[in-house]
Amino acid sequence: MTIQCVVHSRRKLADLARHILDIEGHVARELAGGDPSWTGANGTQANVEADAGVLAERLEELGETLEGLLSQVVVAELARLTVALQEFDHCAMHYGQMQLTRHLWEGAHPDTASTYLHWR
Repeated sequence: MTIQCVVHSRRKLADLARHILDIEGHVARELAGGDPSWTGANGTQANVEADAGVLAERLEELGETLEGLLSQVVVAELARLTVALQEFDHCAMHYGQMQLTRHLWEGAHPDTASTYLHWR
């Protein structure tokens, strides 16, 4: 049962990572002047097969892209992009779910080194 829970939790975390890639990727395309319409009901990354390292790299790269794009947007323009703000709020919820899962995992496995750099 424990192994099934771990596999299920990892799959759900990977699903959340792909979902965040979808949402933040959509916002990045819109900020870059691309088509603002949503590209799929279940997301474009939903079926992407990637291990945890690849997903983490994609999230990091997208974060850097968004940081660059957002630094170019003036406050008045950002206020116009209310959809982007809602999407970031939505992703923040999923990041929180991932953090909680990590806390629970580390609590249940005290021999596992913490991977959260901000607490070192």
